[in-house]
Amino acid sequence: MKEYVIAAFRHTGLGHYAVTLWGPDDSGYTPNLDEAGVYDESVLERFKNHLNDDFPIELNLAKRMSVEREYNYSGWKAGHFILNDEMFRNTFGLSKKIFYKCPSDKQYYRFKKDV
Repeated sequence: MKEYVIAAFRHTGLGHYAVTLWGPDDSGYTPNLDEAGVYDESVLERFKNHLNDDFPIELNLAKRMSVEREYNYSGWKAGHFILNDEMFRNTFGLSKKIFYKCPSDKQYYRFKKDV
C-alpha cells in the first residue's frame, strides 16, 4: 500500500521557501517532511473535488524531491523540505494562481551546518 504526505496549498504562499504539509493525524501543519503526517491510500478519496486546496504526494516522491536544510522556528532545527519552486509546480502541473501572495520567508532557512 502506498503512503502519502499532504501538501497544504491554502497554507503555502508564493513567497514561502518550502511547501507546507499536513501534520500527523490531521493535526497541524509543518514545512518539515520529517515531521509531516504519513497517510495511506484511503486519504485519496478526500481530495477528488478540491485538489487546489490540498494535494497528496506519494511519500517516496516527496523524499526524492526534498532537500536537507535547517529551519528557524523558535531555534534552528534540521529537516527535509520540499522547495516551493518552479520544479515543484511543473512536476504536478500547478498554477501559481493557487498560491496566495506573501512575503518571502527564505531568511528562516539555511543549509545545514555541521556541528
